[in-house]
Amino acid sequence: MWSVTRLGRAHRWSFRWFKTLIPVTRGKKKLELPALWDEYISAMAALERLRGEDLAFLMWGQTQGKNLQWKKYMDLLRSGVNAAAASEELLKLIKENPTHPSIGAWVKELTDFASQVKEGGIDLTAPPVQ
Repeated sequence: MWSVTRLGRAHRWSFRWFKTLIPVTRGKKKLELPALWDEYISAMAALERLRGEDLAFLMWGQTQGKNLQWKKYMDLLRSGVNAAAASEELLKLIKENPTHPSIGAWVKELTDFASQVKEGGIDLTAPPVQ
């Protein structure tokens, strides 16, 4: 079992990841963004697995794990990193998880993004980063 101290450190590590590594990579090294997200998701899954509760880990994978996948693909879409594949993955998450607790928020976020693109608030004419 994890102690409160260790969980606090893991939370601070996660916060730093989102406040430093991902923004810097998004701005300067877009090609590395998918791998960085995969690394982050794997690390978060490993931390959850270390708690030692099989059922809790399975539930995490079906809820928080899916939410992290959603965040990854929305970030890639917004950043223009392989946007076509990111869009496909987002639609796949919606289709394969119709009862997910976050499904309403996912659909709203993707719909809002599509509206911004349609209104010209997002430039999809820039060359894609693959």
